[in-house]
Amino acid sequence: MLKRYTLPAMRQLWLRPETKFEEWLRVEIANLNARIVEGTVSIEALDAIERGAKVNVDRIEELEAEFNHDMIAFVVQIQESLEAAGAGKYK
Repeated sequence: MLKRYTLPAMRQLWLRPETKFEEWLRVEIANLNARIVEGTVSIEALDAIERGAKVNVDRIEELEAEFNHDMIAFVVQIQESLEAAGAGKYK
């Protein structure tokens, strides 16, 4: 997001490093909610993922340097956080 095209309130929100990844996680959790309706994800899996998924910007940045891709780094870091929380079996 370019500063010169952004209103102050939006700039304050989106220039916080965690915001992008927290919003990505929100979207992924919304997707899982939709998949519950389809029957492809269990409520237990969603609960474990909601409890265990944590955004760690420092780790994402480390992974992004390795993969050269922010989304891949995000997915790997979230999976790491789920494994650390004991929810890694839900892939």
